[in-house]
Amino acid sequence: MLEWLLGPIGEYSKLTLVSLSELPLWVLLGCGLVAVVVVGITLWGYSRDTRKGSVALLVFLRLAVVAIVIAMVLQPAFLKEIVVSSKNHLVILIDDSQSM
Repeated sequence: MLEWLLGPIGEYSKLTLVSLSELPLWVLLGCGLVAVVVVGITLWGYSRDTRKGSVALLVFLRLAVVAIVIAMVLQPAFLKEIVVSSKNHLVILIDDSQSM
């Protein structure tokens, strides 16, 4: 599927997933910890409810919102590096002037 989105990945190409976020690592880890706590509190709060169908939908929606916020903070992107091979050229310069 990535080849369909980003074009063919050749023998000399490299595709990596990177984060474009300029936030320091400790801020990103803190956001991840907050997200885990929010998910844990959500699951714990709804675990005592007897209405399982509507609870599952609400849990799914909250988890989807947390995932979207994490994706917006991390700003994921694909980095495609392409190495193009070409023939080597050798240039020889001969100076036959009188100044040499």
